[in-house]
Amino acid sequence: MTESTARLSLPLLMPAQAQKHVTHNEALQLLDALTQLVLSGVGLNQPPASPVDGACYGVGAAPLGDWAGQAGKISRRSGAGWQFIAPQEGWAAWDTVDQASKIFQSGQWVSGGGATQNLAGLGIQTTSDAVNRLAVSSDASLFTHDGTGHQLKINKALAGDTASILFQTGWTGHAEFGLSGNNSFSVKVSADGAVWQTALTADPAAGTLALGLPVTGAAVQSGPADATAGKILTTGAFGWGAAAAPIASGNIDTIPASGVYLINAAALAGSANLPAISLAAGDHLVQLQSDTGAQSQIAISQGARRLAVRTRNGAGWNSWREIVTQGSLLGTVSQTAGTPTGAVIERGSNANGSYVRFADGTQICTTANAGTAACATANGSVFSSSAGTWTFPMAFAGTAAEISLSGSVSTADRWVCVGATSTTAASWKQRAAATSSTQLETRLMAIGRWF
Repeated sequence: MTESTARLSLPLLMPAQAQKHVTHNEALQLLDALTQLVLSGVGLNQPPASPVDGACYGVGAAPLGDWAGQAGKISRRSGAGWQFIAPQEGWAAWDTVDQASKIFQSGQWVSGGGATQNLAGLGIQTTSDAVNRLAVSSDASLFTHDGTGHQLKINKALAGDTASILFQTGWTGHAEFGLSGNNSFSVKVSADGAVWQTALTADPAAGTLALGLPVTGAAVQSGPADATAGKILTTGAFGWGAAAAPIASGNIDTIPASGVYLINAAALAGSANLPAISLAAGDHLVQLQSDTGAQSQIAISQGARRLAVRTRNGAGWNSWREIVTQGSLLGTVSQTAGTPTGAVIERGSNANGSYVRFADGTQICTTANAGTAACATANGSVFSSSAGTWTFPMAFAGTAAEISLSGSVSTADRWVCVGATSTTAASWKQRAAATSSTQLETRLMAIGRWF
């Protein structure tokens, strides 16, 4: 017959035992200590200096003094001495030092109310299930750092699987972002939890995150011609809708939306509403339109390097006005019904001299030398040269009376007189106060209009 119980090792009363009360009292003391076990610390190697009678301690692995040789046991203060009990697997106790429950497991006291690894499920304020093995019912959840940072990782096995975060209302999904069926990051939305729209997709194979990934989806422009309000702009479009096809109609007054459009020279040929800046196929027309209906158009001639602009605020368009640039400052001047349609300044030269034309119609013709002459023919009280004719390098418009001519020679004793004048030429003579056989050059200038 055993002399103690199997579980708590309580001493048993034996037949014909003397002083049975001693054995009985020892059993009661053990029951008092081990039932609802409370430890005043675990892993202790040094007995406390002033222990309280009945207090229990978890002895450490290298005990000293009165505890020597009692590693891993429970030490109970009993009167002036110590009573040692070997704990068994699964015993539970409350540690007053850590203020936590402890379990004796694999020869040591561990924290917690049970196993913390490989749990089948965990529900906090709610019940977990086979799919949602971790379930939390709470106003909020906090994940904070244990060091300098914190990562929340959602891992999947294969590229075709899903690793995402789903947002629900009444257990119906309405938004989801993550890796849904592939390795492209996407943002999806749904009105009913059944039909889903992919709003954004970032392709990881097309670039690095630092450089920016190509983004597609219903919330992004489908192409440069997509000018739908509220969409995210793509590089090269900027919300203008750069046309993939040229303007199809000859009437650019009725382009419906803001955009960058290609000129179709064949369709627009002869249109009265085009600016006179030599537009050709491949040139661009930019239209800007506000929500009040006000519009602006900018025509761009790449070949001629010229720009023209017009505006509309109401029923009709204003006239085209060219924007002066390096491409239109110097060149060939032109006009239609008195309105300049070409460059601002035109200049040139030929065998008859040099000329300058201005967009307002002014023309100036000059010659370095219209001819040389000697003044030897008496003409009243002065002497004249023979007559010369200067053909203008560019003809004038209007009448001869509208042309102003002047001339000079390289001496103060001789001057130039202008005779008969037309829109294409003028006659001249040199005159002097005294006869002279010296041949001097004649310089002439004519000012008028070219239209």
